[in-house]
Amino acid sequence: MRTCRLLCALCIAATFSLALPAAAAAQLVAPKPVRDLLLRHLSLPSPGSEPEDATARASLERRLRREAGDLLATEGYFSPQVELLDSDDGLVLHVEPGPQAHIGRVHIELRGALTGERRQQLIDEWSLPTAAVFRQSDWDNAKQGLLRELMAVDHAGARLLSSQAEVDVDAARVDLHLDYEAGPR
Repeated sequence: MRTCRLLCALCIAATFSLALPAAAAAQLVAPKPVRDLLLRHLSLPSPGSEPEDATARASLERRLRREAGDLLATEGYFSPQVELLDSDDGLVLHVEPGPQAHIGRVHIELRGALTGERRQQLIDEWSLPTAAVFRQSDWDNAKQGLLRELMAVDHAGARLLSSQAEVDVDAARVDLHLDYEAGPR
């Protein structure tokens, strides 16, 4: 009997909570390819925490622009337009990611005791080719993949000396430069 009353009370509470107007949290308007990423990681204001004045609003908008820009850069979007708008339902964060960057030139330097054939094989098997979409996770995996291949087959002491991704925002292109030391066989 007690369980039945508790269940009824919970049902009534749920019904009333559905009938009450919800406090408006910031809404996100963004294209599907980036919407899930932004919703998962962006710190949107919670209900009732909207900025109280123009200074707080400007601070919130700067923070959201920075966070959205950093998140979108991991997927190769380097020129997003992020705007915080007011609506009757509360704040709306409008995000237009811009063009997605692709890999331009790839330059891989392999130093050390490698045969010309092995050096060329490693370069040919590079997993992030020209024209591929640039994503930070793919870039990290490609760098580590080549290092793993060097270490597993030929050179246990191989190291990645430097890596650089040069972003050309206007051309939506990323040029990659890598320098490995194979070390002794």
